Amino acid sequence: MGHVHVSAASLTKSQYKKLFAAVILTAIFCVVEIVGSFLSHSLALASDAGHMFIDLAALLLVLVSAYLSQRPAPPQKTYGYYRLEILAAFLNGGFLLFIAFEILRSAFSRFSTPPEIHVDIMLSISLMGLLINLICMFLLKDHHHHLGARSAYYHVMSDFLSSIGAIFAAFVIAWKNWLWMDPLISVVIALLILWNAKSLIFESAEILLEGAPGSTPLDQIRSTLTSVNGIHGIHDLHVWTIGSGFVSATAHILVLPMDIRESEKIVQKAAGELSQKFGIKHSTFQVECANIPKEATTIQPESKQCN
Repeated sequence: MGHVHVSAASLTKSQYKKLFAAVILTAIFCVVEIVGSFLSHSLALASDAGHMFIDLAALLLVLVSAYLSQRPAPPQKTYGYYRLEILAAFLNGGFLLFIAFEILRSAFSRFSTPPEIHVDIMLSISLMGLLINLICMFLLKDHHHHLGARSAYYHVMSDFLSSIGAIFAAFVIAWKNWLWMDPLISVVIALLILWNAKSLIFESAEILLEGAPGSTPLDQIRSTLTSVNGIHGIHDLHVWTIGSGFVSATAHILVLPMDIRESEKIVQKAAGELSQKFGIKHSTFQVECANIPKEATTIQPESKQCN
């Protein structure tokens, strides 16, 4: 047996501070926007306020999960809490779905009877929201290696688009008095949120289901391993993601009968190839003796290990 270890991608101290700052800004403006949506009677603004509230929950979830994922692994959880960030991303995707469908429900009910909207309040708060979201996007722009933080970035980006939509709706209503523009923009916002939710849910679900990373072609991994000098075949190859930047691989490799020190060199070479070519930093190999009868053209594994 042989293996190589590595730590998962984590947030730096600076990134934690930026994430915390984004939480504070989002919390403050969430309160402002909720009050403003009641005063202005704007659904687009109310949609944005609801989305901001979900953003706040999402950011807090990412902050807590990122902190817990770096705690030492307890005896019962040998991989630690790395999967918490994946769960956070999956839950955030669910939150996005919920708020999108709620916006759609409210929007369709307003097309027939749109209420009078106070455009000045709607526009002022939407402009403030645009600025706040720009700041939060800047704070989170370097977090894309971390799936949980990326999910928070998608939340903020969706809210940024919501603010643009609300501003556009405010100008059109002030110019043409088209009150139906408010629910129409809300529908567009909801569709954008749904698109981001789909991406998050699919990616995090694939990891939770132990799927091989999409950027890791198994055929190429198999070819790379069999090209290592001393490896005469492989089987039971498995590749999966534990957390952001933490991809694991296991395989049974077939070698000729040899000294255990020689087989260890082959294992280290195989691990190095996976690390260099595919970014797989945590690999485990079970070494097995290759059964090569005379005049055989194929190599069959034996049940015993090659020690």
